[in-house]
Amino acid sequence: MSDRMNIDFLHIGLHKTASTWLQKVVFDNHPDLLVFQPATRIKNSHKIISDIYRAPSGQFQPDRWWDDFNRETEGVKVAGKTVGISYEILAGDMIHGRDAMTITRRCKKLFGSVKAILVLRHPVDFVNSMYQQYVVQGGAFTLQQL
Repeated sequence: MSDRMNIDFLHIGLHKTASTWLQKVVFDNHPDLLVFQPATRIKNSHKIISDIYRAPSGQFQPDRWWDDFNRETEGVKVAGKTVGISYEILAGDMIHGRDAMTITRRCKKLFGSVKAILVLRHPVDFVNSMYQQYVVQGGAFTLQQL
């Protein structure tokens, strides 16, 4: 098993709560932060982080995940930085929340008692925004049918 980079926090990018804005404006520009996220400079960060979600049940291997993560982040300077992972997929499926518990268990296996950042939004605004995204992606049900 490889040495593990200390991950100080996970930003559970709950959908439609300004996650992309936080990633682009705050996380990318704060001099004391190093945050792995979909658009980060680390070559395969999207694939590696999404493996937490995509690995079939019973086939997720934390040691292999760390090996992949360490290989892709070799040479990244973390000294003096607060290190985090920010990704919307860590919240599970946008509409149904499917796999949220599986992802939570996997994160616990990977990162232990890591701090979690979760941004919330007013419930009515959240539901309206989620529904608009659902329609843009081709959803055909009315809000009442869902």
